[in-house]
Amino acid sequence: MTKLQFDYLSSHLETAHRRMLENRHGGMVLTGEDLEETIQNFGEFVRMAKYMESELSRREWNHRAQDDLRRLVNEPSAIVLDAMRNPDSNVVGFPGRSRGQGGPSGGDGA
Repeated sequence: MTKLQFDYLSSHLETAHRRMLENRHGGMVLTGEDLEETIQNFGEFVRMAKYMESELSRREWNHRAQDDLRRLVNEPSAIVLDAMRNPDSNVVGFPGRSRGQGGPSGGDGA
């Protein structure tokens, strides 16, 4: 959601607030179309607010995940890991030792 959409919700809420303030002393009776419009407006306000809350939560969790990743993987290690993933890089990992071929745990060392 963009800044413009946040302003959009606040503008709608401000308009609804102003409309209620203008009518509070003379009494305000909502019936028929006015009532339906008010119900729909507040339903839209709720939908927009939930969307913003979801977006803010998503951004917060992404930010926390990035912080966690930075703490777990320091910068030099991240550079090396990234280079190992790049097919054009000359950085390669050591081959793993295959199991069952000699050595202390699986050979016929007699």
